[in-house]
Amino acid sequence: MQVIRKLEGEPDLMVEKERYAVGDILRANCTSPAHNPPANMSITLNGQKVQPTFERRWAESDGRWVTVIGLESKVTRAGKVRLACVADLFGVFRAQSELTLDEDRPRLASVLGTRQSSPNQVGAGSSSGSSSSRNFVAVLLWNGFISSWYLFQLSR
Repeated sequence: MQVIRKLEGEPDLMVEKERYAVGDILRANCTSPAHNPPANMSITLNGQKVQPTFERRWAESDGRWVTVIGLESKVTRAGKVRLACVADLFGVFRAQSELTLDEDRPRLASVLGTRQSSPNQVGAGSSSGSSSSRNFVAVLLWNGFISSWYLFQLSR
């Protein structure tokens, strides 16, 4: 007979990035809390149980086991992606972690700037986009100045 203690915490579920587009590869790892006996791990994608891409298990120095499962799966539909990881001990104790990942949609950039700022208002109400544009122009002018100076020095 084996005595089973409750899992100490939930599985740690990590993903490569928080936004995915159709066609992207979703990469995730799920690590069980250290336990003896080792937990049985499973992973679900949008409510459907899927086969992990890999599974690793090792013993810690105190005799407890850690299990890691990983998933690599192509995102095939638009919308949010629900990912869940379950650590189970013989159906007696169960711990679960879940993540909901957003769809990565293109963001439209404004070509006209913002209407909040006007040419007369240098500091107030200006957006960071117009500020970064001014910085970019300043860097271009500075680089042009340095290049001209360098060429002038070479021609002497």
